[in-house]
Amino acid sequence: MLGSSTTSFPDLQKQVANLPVIELVNALDDPLVKSRVGVPWFQMGYQPGRYLVQWAHGKPLNVLLMPGPR
Repeated sequence: MLGSSTTSFPDLQKQVANLPVIELVNALDDPLVKSRVGVPWFQMGYQPGRYLVQWAHGKPLNVLLMPGPR
């Protein structure tokens, strides 16, 4: 199982040998990938947002979003 923050993984064959590769969330452009497990992107943002609104009880709230490696 591989959850990558990149779309290419040049050393994948060397790293996994003959093991099947299953992607988690982000798509990896490689023929070695046998299957992929995705997420509903709307729910991935909605549920944490909903929690924060309930937790803040109407008060101002600072939130830090860190979307990726860059």
